[in-house]
Amino acid sequence: IVEIGESSLCELPNLESVKLPDNLKYIGEYAFGSLSCLEGVTIPVGVKEIGASAFAKCTALKKVVIKSDDVKIGRGAFLRCKNLEKFVQSKNLKRLTIGYSAFEGCSKLKSFKFPDKLYISGHAFYGSGLTSVSLPAGVRMSGSTGCFAFCKNLKKVVFRNGKAKLEIPRSAFKGCTALETVVLPKSAKSVNISVRVFYNCK
Repeated sequence: IVEIGESSLCELPNLESVKLPDNLKYIGEYAFGSLSCLEGVTIPVGVKEIGASAFAKCTALKKVVIKSDDVKIGRGAFLRCKNLEKFVQSKNLKRLTIGYSAFEGCSKLKSFKFPDKLYISGHAFYGSGLTSVSLPAGVRMSGSTGCFAFCKNLKKVVFRNGKAKLEIPRSAFKGCTALETVVLPKSAKSVNISVRVFYNCK
């Protein structure tokens, strides 16, 4: 099996665990969507893309392990997985692409590893439980609004040193009412902060 097709397993409401084959390359849209009993999943090293809403609204999902060093997480892939606590990634993670609303509403997700090559779409972590984030100076968020908006527990944001141009898009941290510390890179070529990036951060 190299591909799990669209909506292929979403009609197994009592599925608690699944072992994915090592030669798997792609997980299709809504493949496991809305499974209320699935508690954990390990995604093999060969998987380069997780389709849109692949695990959306899996309300029992607590832990996800991704072994790939280069992966694209599709739009809403883990949307409203309200009990997701651990998202474990490869130690060799090199590049990560995170789609729109991929982790929106994951209120128990407190930490997340961001590699040096990072692409984030709008609302990616909207309303998640992140307490701190460390982002590369070259993070691509251009045009992506509200990436970390309304993360009510977010206290610290660090942009790591690097020679890239840093662009922080509109409303990126809007409504992060616990935010206390923001560290900008000293070595960046330039820093462009858009409008309302920290709007309503009391």
